[in-house]
Amino acid sequence: MGDRIPRERQQLVRDRHTEQTPQHSSLQHVGTGGQGEACWAMGTMLRSADNPSHFQPHPRLGLACRAIWESEFNVYGMERLQPLTLLCWLPFVPRVLSLAREYASKRIVFGKLIRDHPLHMQTMARLEVETRGAFLLLMETARLLGLEETHMASEEDLHLLRLLTPVAKLYTGKQAIAVISEGLECFGGQGYLEDTGLPVALRDAQVLTIWEGTTNILALDVLRSLVKSQGQVLAAFFSSVQGKLELASSISELDSPVRLVQDALRRLGQFTQRVSSEGAAAMELAARDFAYTLARIYTGALLLEHAARPDASSTDAYVAQRWCKQDLCPVESEEKAGYYYGKAAAMDTSLVYEGSPVLKGKL
Repeated sequence: MGDRIPRERQQLVRDRHTEQTPQHSSLQHVGTGGQGEACWAMGTMLRSADNPSHFQPHPRLGLACRAIWESEFNVYGMERLQPLTLLCWLPFVPRVLSLAREYASKRIVFGKLIRDHPLHMQTMARLEVETRGAFLLLMETARLLGLEETHMASEEDLHLLRLLTPVAKLYTGKQAIAVISEGLECFGGQGYLEDTGLPVALRDAQVLTIWEGTTNILALDVLRSLVKSQGQVLAAFFSSVQGKLELASSISELDSPVRLVQDALRRLGQFTQRVSSEGAAAMELAARDFAYTLARIYTGALLLEHAARPDASSTDAYVAQRWCKQDLCPVESEEKAGYYYGKAAAMDTSLVYEGSPVLKGKL
């Protein structure tokens, strides 16, 4: 009898959801001028006033979102949006940063508001750069998916979508965990206490690096896309990045970050040529760093493209500049350190199992 009640409630939830949900595609196509670009927005989950355990799509933003709630467990989920379940990143990070901004405007430390401490603002600025970069990468992937679903994607768009899907999943998942962890520090002890509802954001974010495939699995999927397309996905990547830099290259304020992205793109091309002669084992060892390189370069190009828009703000240019000052081509840096060739794999295993009886006599 105890099991029947939850099941009956769950069935009632599903019945109501079926009745109230309009039958339409999960992606809303919105034409813009003659280009007919596809775009869509995710609804924000809000608790209804009459039932706090019932999450509903925001009436204005819920273009492509369905709430699936189960009151017995007080959880909500989202229907699978094809390869873009990675967009579940969106509720976590912006919420934590929004609360951190508000908290910094109220909390007084050492005689002044936290927001008046330059070091704290520097830390939050770094988190903001990561968040804006991740958002553009996710939205670009969503745009490409929209083009595919509306049969408006070119061959290059399809190749780019195939490559960016695992890249965006693995990189933004890592970003979410790092940004939220740092974001919780902005609240001091409040960021640790369960009463505030903040720690759950970090726990929930951890699923982003697991449920769609771990970072390493997705990195290997990136390599699979290269092999199956015979390198066409990478050619589409290079072409897209160069295209996005065209407008930004004519703006003096963006000259330095543009050159940094171009240099990283050149080094990436040289790396792929070198590693191709080393065999599959070397490329497999480089898979994660290779995927990170793709994510950083493409995000840099997107930020520069955004900063070059006529309606861009001065902070848009600043974000692009800050992003591009990091190591945009970590795969080359690790290659120079010798971590992909020779005895690197054997030494990694020896390091991990040193003193362990598991592989005794085999190392």
